[in-house]
Amino acid sequence: MKTTKTALAIVVVLGIILTSCYWRNWDTIHTVGSSSTSTTTCTVVADSILNTTTGLNVYRPDTVVGNGTLMSYSIDIKPIIGAKCGTSSACHGSGASGLNPDYSTWAGLYPNFKHDTTNSIAWSCIAHGTPYVMPIAGNAALSTCEMDKIRNWIHQGAQNN
Repeated sequence: MKTTKTALAIVVVLGIILTSCYWRNWDTIHTVGSSSTSTTTCTVVADSILNTTTGLNVYRPDTVVGNGTLMSYSIDIKPIIGAKCGTSSACHGSGASGLNPDYSTWAGLYPNFKHDTTNSIAWSCIAHGTPYVMPIAGNAALSTCEMDKIRNWIHQGAQNN
């Protein structure tokens, strides 16, 4: 009985260690929409980003978007959403509701993205077109660069910065 409990404890500890490594290396393992396959360089504005949780300025070290590049909601994400997703209340613009939530603000966007691309239906629509293809027909598709920016933002906690 003691051996069974010890073996079970070892399996649980190994499971926790292995899953934490998996999540820590998410961007290395999952390269869906990775800019490394793009023929154009994906860049962002070299700028300081206000980290609202600590009140400190965090500076983006480079301007080429890669896995882990720091993203800002106000500088990087909001313009993409406004141009491609929030074009009207029939899509995800101001006043949208129901199956088309209002993404015109961070507060409207955050619940559908949070910190996880695996369980987000909104991310699945963007990256894989399931269960719905987003953006819908008539709106310009998201570029690989825009998808990389959104993916990085989600993985960095989808901060309101």
